[in-house]
Parts: sequence; C-alpha cells; structure tokens
Amino acid sequence: MAASITTKTLEPRRGASIATRLSLTASFLDDLGRVFSSPGLKALSATLQATAEGTNKLDKHSQQISRFLEDINLGACAITNLCAADAQMPNGGLSSKTMRQMAVFLETAKKVQQLVETEVQPDGQPGTLKHFLSLGFRGLLAKQNQSHLNECKNSMKSAMESLNVKLVSTDFETMQIQAQLAHDEVLDKIASMSSQTSESGEYLGSSTTSLSLLPSRPKLFFGREREVEQITAIISQPATPRIVILGTGGIGKTCLARAIMHHPTVAERYSFLEDTGNTHYIFLSCDRAHNLADLLVLCAVHLALDPGAGNAKANILDCLTQRTVSQKAGCLLFLDNLETCWEADTTRPVIEAFLGQLSAIANLGLIITMRGTERPANVQWSRPFLPPLQPFSPSAALDTFLAITDNFDTESDVEKILNLTDNLPLAVDLLGNLVDAEGCSAVLRSWESHKTSLVSGGQNPHSSLNASIGLSLVSPRMTEGARELLGILAILPDGLTDAQLLENKQFGIKNILTCKATLLRTSLAYIDPWYAWVKVLVPIREYMQLKHPAPQGVVGNLIEHFCNIIQWTKSKRLGTNSFIQNLGNITSILGLTFKQNNVSSKIMMSCIELNNLSTFMGFGDQTDLLDHVQRLLNTKDMQHNHQLQCYFLREYFHSAVHDGSVATGDQDAMVQQFHAHLEELAILY
Repeated sequence: MAASITTKTLEPRRGASIATRLSLTASFLDDLGRVFSSPGLKALSATLQATAEGTNKLDKHSQQISRFLEDINLGACAITNLCAADAQMPNGGLSSKTMRQMAVFLETAKKVQQLVETEVQPDGQPGTLKHFLSLGFRGLLAKQNQSHLNECKNSMKSAMESLNVKLVSTDFETMQIQAQLAHDEVLDKIASMSSQTSESGEYLGSSTTSLSLLPSRPKLFFGREREVEQITAIISQPATPRIVILGTGGIGKTCLARAIMHHPTVAERYSFLEDTGNTHYIFLSCDRAHNLADLLVLCAVHLALDPGAGNAKANILDCLTQRTVSQKAGCLLFLDNLETCWEADTTRPVIEAFLGQLSAIANLGLIITMRGTERPANVQWSRPFLPPLQPFSPSAALDTFLAITDNFDTESDVEKILNLTDNLPLAVDLLGNLVDAEGCSAVLRSWESHKTSLVSGGQNPHSSLNASIGLSLVSPRMTEGARELLGILAILPDGLTDAQLLENKQFGIKNILTCKATLLRTSLAYIDPWYAWVKVLVPIREYMQLKHPAPQGVVGNLIEHFCNIIQWTKSKRLGTNSFIQNLGNITSILGLTFKQNNVSSKIMMSCIELNNLSTFMGFGDQTDLLDHVQRLLNTKDMQHNHQLQCYFLREYFHSAVHDGSVATGDQDAMVQQFHAHLEELAILY
C-alpha cells in the first residue's frame, strides 16, 4: 500500500520572501523525491532547504545573490513541471533527459548554497580580536568568493539554458503557482493509483540507480595548494591521469579529491555533460565495498547497469570503454576509500587486477584515495607520485578554525586548542565545532580534566584525532542518548533515516531526533546529501567501535530486526526497500556477531540466506560471511547439525561454481559431503 503523502500545500502569499518560496519549492521536491524514489530530487530538495535557512540568517544580501536565489527557485519550479510531465508518460518514471537536466541544475544549486553560507559567516564586535581575525579570514576568502560568484553566473546560465528557462521578464510568482499545481497533479495521480502500488512502497518508476550525483566542492578548503597544483599539472598534460591520494585517516583525502573534481583545470579537460547525457566524472565512495564483488556492484549501479546481468566486470569495462570513445575528453573515475576492499591479503590481488583492467582503457582517468602510504600494483601511476598527505600547516589549521568559529577571547586560547589537534584536518573540524558551541575556555578545562583517559598508551598518528573525538564525547551538550546513538551508527555503515530512528524501539533512546541533532552539531555525524540518511565517518566509526561499542542489548535487537528483514524478503522473493537500503547495515551487523563470538544457528542461517538473496538480486555474494560460517561448521560442536550443513553446502557450492573459485575435485568433495549429511537427516526424520 502506498505511503501517505498529503496533497495539501500552503500557497505563498503575494510578495512572499524568497526564503519562504525556496522552502515551499523544497517541500514540493521532497514529496516528488519520495514519489519517484529519486535521490536526485531529494538532494535538490535538501539543497534548496539549506539555502532557504541560510537566507533567513542574512540581514541583507547583494542584488546579485538575490537574483541567484530567484533564478534557483525558478529552475526548481521548472524541474517540478518536468516531473509532472514525466508522470504522465506510460512508464511513469523520470526520463533520462529530466535526470540529466536535474544533475546539471543540482550542481548549480549547490554553488548558490555555498555562496549563501559564506555570507552567513559571523563577525565579532568591531575592535575585538574576534573582529580582527574574522576580517582577516574575510580577506583570505575575498578572491575565492569573487571566483565563486563568476562560476555561479556561468553555471546558472548553462543550467537555465538546459531547462529552456529565460532569465528575463519572468513572473516568478506565476511560476511558483504552476509548480504547485504540477506537484499536486502528480500526487493526485498517485492517490488514484494507490490500489495498484506494490508492497515495496514505490509509486512510479524508480530512478535510484539511474543518476549518479557528484559530491559538491568542499565548503572549507585551505592549505592544500601544493597538492592541488601537482594534481592539476598532471591532469593538464595530454597523458591520461592515474593518481593516488594517500594518507592517514582524517587527513583530508576525500576533501582534496572533491576539490580537484571542481577545479577549473579539471573542468576544462572533463566538461560536465555532453549531448550523450553521460557524465565525464564518476565518483564512487567505496567504504562499503569489502571485496571485488561489492566493488563491481557499486560500479554497475552508478553506470546504470544491471549488476546481475551476465559478466558484471566485462559489462562495466565495456560501458566505460564506450563512454571514453563517445566522449572525446574521456572520463575521470574517482574511487574514494578504496582501502576497504584492497588492504586484505585475500582481496588485494583481484582488486589490483581490476584496477589494471581499468587503467588499460585509453582515456579513462583514475583518481583513488586510500589510507596508508602504499600504492596498488598493476597500474602505471602518473609521475611524479603525490606524496602522502601531511597535517595542515599552522596557518591552514588557523584558517580552517576561524572559518568554523569566532567564539574565543584570546589568541593564546586558539593556539592551545590547535595544539591539541596536531593540525589534523578532521581534529581541527571537530574541535572547531566544539569551541563554536562552548568556547575555548570550556573546551580547555574539559581537556585538563580528561586528558589522561583521552590519550593513553603514548603518542601515535591517531592520538590527536582520538583526543578530539573524546573531547566531543565529554562535551556538556553531549547526552548519554547521543553517545549511545553514535555507538549504534558506528556499526551501521549505511546510516539510518529519521523514520528508522523513530520506528525502531530497539534502540531504547529517548528523544532520539534530538540526540541526532546533537551529533550533527558536534560534527560527529553528517547527513548523506543524496539519501538524507544520518551517517558517521569511518575514523569516528572505528574509534567508537573500539572505545564505546554499542550496547549488547541493542546489538541483539538489531540482529533480530535484520534477520526478520531477511526472512521477509526471502518469503516475498523481491527486493524490498528495507532490504536493499540496509544491505550494508545487515552485512555489518552479521559480521559483528562473529567478531564477538556470539553466533547462533539462526544467525548462520541468516548469513546463508543473505548470500542467496544478494546473489539473486545482483548485488554480489557475501563471501566473507560464508567463510565465517564455514569455519564454525567445521568445529566439532557443529558437525552433527546436518540441516545447517546441508543448507550451507548447497549455497556455498552454487556461489563457488558461479565465480569459478572451486576446483572440480573440491566440487566433487562438497557434493559427497552434502549427500552424507542428507542421509543423516533421512535417518533422523
């Protein structure tokens, strides 16, 4: 049965403020995002809402920004009208043309949002140190802002031309009313179709796998001029770039990759879209990919390929080859956090072989980010090699800190705070946000009280980051519920939606949305801009799992919850949203049970069924979980669980034969084992 979406909307009054109209348009797009199951519409809605909130904080803004805001609202209204037109088509889903136009427009909307957020930066009182330093920070941003302003103008022009919207003599309020009518028209259609909708809750053709959205440029970016210069110099050369960005956790590898993606030199070589509609940039966040199968699924989904159709690797390589041939400039592929699937000895050879095949595609540029100092083999990386990233320089750390907060009284306090961070970017960000809420003095007092427990066992490359996370956790505004929620999010790589937070009583946390807001304010968590799930960065997840693991009772409840989802999905034999969207969470929780030696027969059975469903739906197999199950089944205590042994051998056999990882002799042995356990079952029953 379709979820309820109200068709009643509030019309803006004549002459309503641009912030009010932006917020209203954002609500239209949010509704349509749920209707079409479109991450692009949801991302655009979130961007407009953030822009509206930023605009409300401005006492005044320039005529140029006012025009940008009007144009962005106008373009968003045009997107709403396009969605309504698509809803009338036979397949009822978003057309590829609409999604391409939306992708271009979303990038422009993000640039305007960043422009507004820059204007919101607070100043101190005239004559104070805060005011002086804030003015200095403004000076640092002056050139950057002018460049950003010019970029917004050009981007706006291209986006509006794509949407066939004229930027002169437009009745903005009439356009807003037309957008509301289009929005209501779609919802009326959904209401009339409610009896025909599937149990998956999707109303029209899903576009979740058809649009690969790119991350925006970093809001704050200081101190990486040398690295940017070196990377852009490589990209400006005729040879196809193959670059590795290395460094420890929290050092800013992803931030640098995003900055490179939006750099003018890179844009000049890899323009955003051509008539083919295929993006020249492909950005994959690989922190969920634990093996080659996971990585192939991730690639296939972003390329709008069916992961389960034929040879996934061959299809991906063929698709990328075709793109580089059809687009003269070629493509630039970003693989972020690739160490997740590369660092294990068991997966490294096949990952490096795949990278070698990617690098064999003539015009496919490759930029990967990885923890550590070692580059993958099988690729001829561009020279000179980029050295592993180092912590910020003192001036870059100060610039970043001042961009986050002005809540301090003396320069010496700022110096003391930055000394705690070792100039590690993520640590500077965490403590900057903490100081912004509590002030330098309070944070320094907290450090003096807790430093022994926060940094123990001697100095190490992560000590400043651990101390920064620890200080955030003992902050006065941090509640026990927020700490527990962070521990839970640390074992759920996909994150959670607000609906999941409210619906799942197994968390046992009061005022859970308030706890979520606390984590966001302290920068311990963030909102995924594509799907609006609350998530936690990998370094913070690792710290929490080590220092503050989720309560065992909650973990047990999550195991039960996800096992039920597996059973429900198995009974329906279809990819329900609750299964697909939580696949990473399910895998993580089941894997955690093996680490904690808390594995029941039910959990092992769930692992087997998860592998079956994941393979059946084209998401790849769950090799790691099956290996864990096999090790337990080989123990003496499990030898006589003939039913579970049969289920496992059947599933393992199908997976192994499918990927060719088991020799013929081993296959025969597995078949014999299966029949032996089957005979024992026949005797028992």
